[in-house]
Amino acid sequence: MFEQLLAYEYYFASVQLALAMAGMGATLHIRDFAEVFRAPRAFALGYVCVLVGSPFLAYGIVHALGVDGGIAIGLILVAAVPGGTMSNLLTFFARANVALSIALTAAATLTCLVSTPFVLNIFGASELPGVVTMPVGKIAVDIFVVLLVANAIAEILNANAVIGHVVIEGHASEEGRHDFNYELSRNRSRTIFEELLKAGVYPDRLSYRGMGEVDPLVPGDDDVALATNRRV
Repeated sequence: MFEQLLAYEYYFASVQLALAMAGMGATLHIRDFAEVFRAPRAFALGYVCVLVGSPFLAYGIVHALGVDGGIAIGLILVAAVPGGTMSNLLTFFARANVALSIALTAAATLTCLVSTPFVLNIFGASELPGVVTMPVGKIAVDIFVVLLVANAIAEILNANAVIGHVVIEGHASEEGRHDFNYELSRNRSRTIFEELLKAGVYPDRLSYRGMGEVDPLVPGDDDVALATNRRV
């Protein structure tokens, strides 16, 4: 029974978040958002705190407590990504300015395409071993794919009912063991699958699978070939 619950956990969470956002949205009007930008000082201050204050705070906690390794990177990563539905929900429960919270979430989400790789490179690179580098370019591309490309695909699917079932395939390069590559490619395809569900595509129109390294686009083991073959 517990395994079945885990299998549907994502769908339960999605419904909960959607209902929470719908409930908060029902209490708001266009004029509430107009008020946010009519007096932009609070928005500007909150925006700076989200993009600059949070990473500096996380970096200070890491060094004050002597945290290192994966925990330090994880803390900095959490500070580098934008707030989401939970922050809006807590603002609602606190009877604070929900329109301001949603506006900050939207603005920070758009900005994180650039800001998240930058923050991780500045604050997180020093926490990595010397032989490991921060893949800033790859992080930016991944965020771009998840935030923008996935939403564009969702719009196309929602607008064209004639497009039937879509299978999302994840692929990996030839590096590593086959079982590792299979799981990695499956996780890549699942990420896009979940983002399309969030964007409103019905689950029965989608499925995903991992292909591992068995279907490369480009033969070879040079950096260009390996990077090309890591795809969805």
